[in-house]
Amino acid sequence: MSASPRDWFDYVVALTPAVIAVFVAFVAYRQWQVAGHKLRLDLYNKRFAVLEATLTLYQETLSATKLTEDEFEEVHRRFITAIIESRFLFSEKSGISKLMEIFNTSVFIVKGSRSVMKHAGIPPEELSKVFNKVTDEQMQMPKKLENIERAMKPYLEFTKLSA
Repeated sequence: MSASPRDWFDYVVALTPAVIAVFVAFVAYRQWQVAGHKLRLDLYNKRFAVLEATLTLYQETLSATKLTEDEFEEVHRRFITAIIESRFLFSEKSGISKLMEIFNTSVFIVKGSRSVMKHAGIPPEELSKVFNKVTDEQMQMPKKLENIERAMKPYLEFTKLSA
């Protein structure tokens, strides 16, 4: 016995909702994947902004460029904001916010010591001590920056799209 055209039509009508449901499920799954990748990219961008604020402060602290005091304060303010953001963007056990706070202490020592050295009337032996302190701190800053970068690296890896 062969199926009549009416039987085929009934089969197609019966299967149509199932085919549509499978298609809708596939589209929903793909949207879920895209949303996950978008979330990961957004998180990456926020985390990279923290690193960028750190690098900018490092460069401006040690560079010979002459930012005005207000311009430097703005760079430093962005870094302070980045420290606070790091507490929410990175796990506590990563220690990133602590490393950034240590780095911030170095910035205060370098900038503060430099302003002390500009004042006249400081005895030469005191000036020498301050100069040595600035030099020591400047020598340690690249290592402190490297520690921050190393701690951030697992959070900034973007070589594969899976989480």
